[in-house]
Amino acid sequence: QQPRAIPTGPSPLGLLVLALGSFGGIALATKLLAPLSGAWVGGAKLVFAAAVAGVISRTCCAPLEMVSTVMMCRGDECGSMGEELADAWRHDGMSGLFKGNGANCLKVAPSRGTQFLVYEFVKRQMVAGAAAGAVLSAGNRLVAGGIAGMVAALLVYPLEVIKTMLTIYPEECKATPGGAIGCVIKAGGVRGLYAGVVPTLIAMFPY
Repeated sequence: QQPRAIPTGPSPLGLLVLALGSFGGIALATKLLAPLSGAWVGGAKLVFAAAVAGVISRTCCAPLEMVSTVMMCRGDECGSMGEELADAWRHDGMSGLFKGNGANCLKVAPSRGTQFLVYEFVKRQMVAGAAAGAVLSAGNRLVAGGIAGMVAALLVYPLEVIKTMLTIYPEECKATPGGAIGCVIKAGGVRGLYAGVVPTLIAMFPY
């Protein structure tokens, strides 16, 4: 009988300290930005709010996203969702449930911020080119959102590839973003960081 694997993830105390430090930094940045005004400051506030919301939402859903990525890439080799979650916990502890979450947060923060900024920019350009007092239609807003989604996806796509590599092949990638980049470049060169980007961009427009 094989010995039971001992979870190697961070301790609950370490996670608590990390969470408190993160929320403290967010609270401080919010307090500093609140009294400021101006066009550029408004954009910075928009990016900051989108980044915070994206990081929190992705981190809360990280275990489910990890299982989704594993089941999508490994297909019939996987068990049920519960079995995959239990297997990740058994082998890697808490860290196993959050494989790839660091790269995912790095991706989500600039992605959400870029998406909001591009969306607002495109809307303003549409309003400026329309007749005075004209209101944007649902179709115009759809186009603005589609363009914003495609720009954001193109900007952070390499991080999506890195996140997937860290989730599926953590040992080969040495469980670090740098290791994942090395694996991708070794296998497919720099172009490997953008493998599959075209269908992703097409899917992002209606999304």
